[in-house]
Amino acid sequence: MEILEKAKGFLSEPSNAFESSKYDRIEDALKFYIIVSAIFSALMALMIALISSVARPALSAYLNIPGAGLADILSNFILFLIMMIVTLFIWSGVLHIFIYIMGEKKEFKATLKAVMYASTPLALFGWIPLGWIWSWVLQIMGIKQYHDITTGKAIATVVIPIMISFLIAIVLIAAIVSFVVSL
Repeated sequence: MEILEKAKGFLSEPSNAFESSKYDRIEDALKFYIIVSAIFSALMALMIALISSVARPALSAYLNIPGAGLADILSNFILFLIMMIVTLFIWSGVLHIFIYIMGEKKEFKATLKAVMYASTPLALFGWIPLGWIWSWVLQIMGIKQYHDITTGKAIATVVIPIMISFLIAIVLIAAIVSFVVSL
C-alpha cells in the first residue's frame, strides 16, 4: 500500500512527495522504480500484443507479422524492464553531468532518486505524451528539491539534455531518410 500511496503522491502532490521522500534510502527508491517500471513494461508488452493482433490481418498480404503469443508478451515485458533500468542510469548520469555544469556538487544518489520517483507518470501514462511531459516536470521538481538548487538551474539541467536528445534524433532520422531515399 505504501508504494501506491507514494505513486499517488508523485502524481497529485509532487512537491510534498519529493519532500517526504528526500531522505529515503536508495534501495527503497530503486524498489519503487522497479515496481513502476514493471507496470510500464507490462502495459507496453500488452499494447504491442494488441496492436500486433489488430494489424496482422490487415497487413498479412504485405508483411509476415507473427501473432503475439505469451512468449512474445513475456519477452517484450523483460525487454522493456531492462530498457527502463538501463535508461534510468544513463539519463541520471546525463542529468548529473549537467548538475555539475551548473556548479552543484551533491551526490549522484540524489539525482538517481529524483529520476526514479519522477518516472511515476512515465510508467503509468508513458504511452501518451502527457506522461513524458509530467515526468520531465517532476524531474525538475525533484532535482530542485534533492540538490537544493534554483528553479532556473533545475530547468536547465533537465531541458538542455532533452533538447540535445531531440536534435540528435532529428539528425539521425534525417541521415537515415536521406540514405534510404538515395537507394
